[in-house]
Parts: sequence; C-alpha cells; structure tokens
Amino acid sequence: MTDNEATPQAITIGEALKKARVQQDYTKEAMADVMKLTVDKVTAIESYTDLASLSPFDRGYVRNYASKVGLSLAPFELQSSDVAKLAAELQPIAKEDWSKPLFPWIRVAVWVVIVGLLFTGIVGYFFSYF
Repeated sequence: MTDNEATPQAITIGEALKKARVQQDYTKEAMADVMKLTVDKVTAIESYTDLASLSPFDRGYVRNYASKVGLSLAPFELQSSDVAKLAAELQPIAKEDWSKPLFPWIRVAVWVVIVGLLFTGIVGYFFSYF
C-alpha cells in the first residue's frame, strides 16, 4: 500500500449501527418504534463511539439494536482487559425493616375507636330504657 492510498479508518459502533439500519431500510422513526424508544435515543445510540464508555443499560440498547438490524458485534466486543474496568456502578440499597409497623400509632388509634364505639353503644342501649 502506498502513501497515496487512503487507509480504511475504523468505523465506530454507532456508524455501523446506522449503516446496518439504512441497509435494512429502517428510518429512525421506524427503528424507534421497533425498539420502543424515542427518536432522540436512537440518534444517541447511533452516535456512540465505543462500548467501553457506555453504561450497562446503554450497552444493552446497543446489543438490542444490533440484533434488530442483524449486525454482529464481534468486531466491537470488549477485550478482557477492558472488561475489568467496566464494573457496574450499581450500589446496594438499604433494606427496609418491615418488622416494625409503618405507623405504630395506628394500632392504638383503631383500638381507641373500637372501644369508643362499644362504649357509646352500651351507654346508648342503657339509656334508651329510661
């Protein structure tokens, strides 16, 4: 190859997805409808440059998009050294303590109402005979 010949540049994953979508005769609107996404999200997916910079959810969108247009992601797959860097940034949530009632006073309030109604009924029954 000489210096005059253009060297093929690496295509980004977004460009490959867009090219595959166009080859399948999908518009952005049709692709958004198929994937149940907005057109803006499809445009964002087509602007991605590499998998390593994406969140786990966005990588899932890319895999789903590629399967819809029949594109193999093998050339874009992460190397094993890149995978170690991609720890999901998910944090455990604090577990709720359901052993305690949500409103501890509600049990007392219910008993007060029941006793009050019983008392009112007994007093009303008692005074209705006089």
